[in-house]
Amino acid sequence: MTGAPAVVLVSRLRLSQQYTVQEYIDELKAYSGENIHFINNLDQANKILDDQKNFAEAVAGPVGFVRDYLTPPTTTGSQESDTWNDVRVAIDEKLGQKSVQLWGFSGMNDITEQLVLKWERFGPSSRIDLVKDFSSLALDAVAFSVLDWRLNSFYDPQPVPFMNDLREIVMASMKAMQADWKIQGHYEFKEAVMLDRLNQVIREQALGPNKTSILNNILPGPDEPNGEAQLRAISRHLAMLFISTMGLTSSLLCFAMYELLANESARTKVQAEVDKVLAGGACTASDLNKLPEITAVLQETLRLYPPVPTLAAYALEDAEIGDEATIHKDSTILIDVRSMQRDDNTWGSDAHEFNPKRMEKIEFDDNGIIKDTRFQPFEKSKNLYPGHSFIMMLAKLAIVSLFQRFDFKLANEAYQLRIEQRIAPKPVDLLVYALPRRLTSSDSVPRPSPLSASTATTSASASTPAPAPETPEKRAEQPIYILWGGRDGTCEHYAETLSRWAPAKGYKPIKAELNRYAGDGKLPTDGPVIIIAATYSGFPTKNAEIFHGYLKKVTNPETAGANKAKFEHVTYGVFGCGRSGWTDTYQKVPTELDKMLTDGGAERLIERGEFDAGKSIT
Repeated sequence: MTGAPAVVLVSRLRLSQQYTVQEYIDELKAYSGENIHFINNLDQANKILDDQKNFAEAVAGPVGFVRDYLTPPTTTGSQESDTWNDVRVAIDEKLGQKSVQLWGFSGMNDITEQLVLKWERFGPSSRIDLVKDFSSLALDAVAFSVLDWRLNSFYDPQPVPFMNDLREIVMASMKAMQADWKIQGHYEFKEAVMLDRLNQVIREQALGPNKTSILNNILPGPDEPNGEAQLRAISRHLAMLFISTMGLTSSLLCFAMYELLANESARTKVQAEVDKVLAGGACTASDLNKLPEITAVLQETLRLYPPVPTLAAYALEDAEIGDEATIHKDSTILIDVRSMQRDDNTWGSDAHEFNPKRMEKIEFDDNGIIKDTRFQPFEKSKNLYPGHSFIMMLAKLAIVSLFQRFDFKLANEAYQLRIEQRIAPKPVDLLVYALPRRLTSSDSVPRPSPLSASTATTSASASTPAPAPETPEKRAEQPIYILWGGRDGTCEHYAETLSRWAPAKGYKPIKAELNRYAGDGKLPTDGPVIIIAATYSGFPTKNAEIFHGYLKKVTNPETAGANKAKFEHVTYGVFGCGRSGWTDTYQKVPTELDKMLTDGGAERLIERGEFDAGKSIT
């Protein structure tokens, strides 16, 4: 344990919907003695949090404990301490608002689209567990954006092992805070497994040809003397980023959805803003700066449901915090953030109500920092949530994408809000139905977003136009076969996107894995065949290898004379996924498929396209 003494007391709070520190004063004082102070006065709280000379931040709640637990014990001035601090400063700089806007959007957009596709695929009668899906959204977005690591949580009904490891560590921290702060051996093992997995992924980034933006200039070189210590520090900082982002994003989005479902006026304004700004097209990074209604909704949600309901500090010296108010050295201070953000004297008589309009008066400086000291959801707890700029950007994109494509209703119309404390407060059993939107104006029909900028570049020089709304003259009648072969979900994601575009162009999409169409007479001739494929270590993926082997067999030069017209009347296009940094195998399998189909007599409808994950879209 490092830093000031931990505030075990905060962990003992049994947080419910009306969780305030005052309700537990007797229990806490009985446990700790009288040397503890409770603050719910805004001016006094600001003085304590801003006075770093007389007060030190202490550990409060599960997220604080996890942060403290993942911080290795170091000696000030030692090489390990310097390495830890250097890595922290470098990562914090990459996670700043302006930096995140440069590197964060493409990855989170890709993962958000996967969430939308999942809800569309499951249909309007499926009960959606918002806490679960928003946790997966955050986890996958961080993994893909920061480490180029696809967890594919939305393609497996069971939580991915890495998510389970993170959750078990969080649960262990909550249990440990109630039992003398001792993490049991089983959870220490889980921590080691989780950190080992992160180290492995980070090493792949260090050795690979394409370092992601956030790790540029941070990853050590292969021969760097202090390289192992740097990797350990990076993995621990990223573990904290994963845990805090997963907890807060899910909390923020769940409470925002709850309030929007309970407030028709706010919900209507959000959808109207989405339709106006996006005009039926895809959301871009610049669009996120044109959404004041959604920004206000998220800020008001943070006011009512602060991610850190209680902050803690430790008095280093005697200090005055107001008229006749003195905090003595070695005292513990608990600051009840939730009470302060619902204070009638500060926010008015409707302080307990959801009213995004009040956030219009909140001002920001040039760096995006909130200047209003009444409402600073992250400014006073940056160390607890290092990725708060990423979180806010992801939350905004999620609201935009979801309300562009869906209407929502509670699965239980009599639902009563209950809150439990995990890494951040969460609503219990908040389940919804996602209903495809039905708009009457053809100018505002939500349309699928184009292929993600994080994983695609087309060989064409112009950007792909958004499809026009389907009209009676464009009823989907002619089939189009969209066949894919990939391993990490990227190819299937593009296949899903194209299949949603097809009806607007007059086609009936039929989507399948490539292996299903391996064999004589199986490639269809009654509609175009679009193939989306990837290469792994120079070979086709499992769901494409039979198809690839079949084409190779029938177009073998020894039998070319007999099979040169094998695929006559087949019309096709091939698109390949990959990373141009892997120069030896980039687009190898898609190129082979394209050539073999042509050799077999098929008609190429379009030149082979390339989706390059190593570049931005062109």
